[in-house]
Amino acid sequence: MLHHALPALLATLATSVLFPVALTSSGAQQSDELAALESAVAAAIHAYESADPEAVAAFYAEDATILSLQGIVPPEAILNALQFHFQLLVRQSFTFEDHGTRMVGPRHGISWFLGTTAGEDDQGNVIFSGTVQVSTVWRLDDGNWRVVFAQEAFYPPD
Repeated sequence: MLHHALPALLATLATSVLFPVALTSSGAQQSDELAALESAVAAAIHAYESADPEAVAAFYAEDATILSLQGIVPPEAILNALQFHFQLLVRQSFTFEDHGTRMVGPRHGISWFLGTTAGEDDQGNVIFSGTVQVSTVWRLDDGNWRVVFAQEAFYPPD
């Protein structure tokens, strides 16, 4: 179910770009939070590249929801979807056209990307391909950045 969304989501996280944060009284704190978010993104990518569904699932908040191309994945189904994804997917490519990450408020960040992706199974069959847009919302919980929402859509929309 989630085999389309996860590669794109994690690729987005891997290529996050630091955008300037307005210098307000909390600007330094937001900059620190954004740096910590980008560190979490790097760790999530490492877990993904290691094909470790439990480690990847640890980056999702307990109340996370994913809106994938196949439908809604509720929090209780994320680990199973990740396990299925890593069993199914053998190879994936991704070419970025646009991407970024920024703070959207205290303790909240967003990452997005637009790119072309394709994945193959162990028989060499293309199991997904196309241009996708993915947005992820992150929340800082008890000192740890967690994904609370992810959405994927084909671009341009049908």
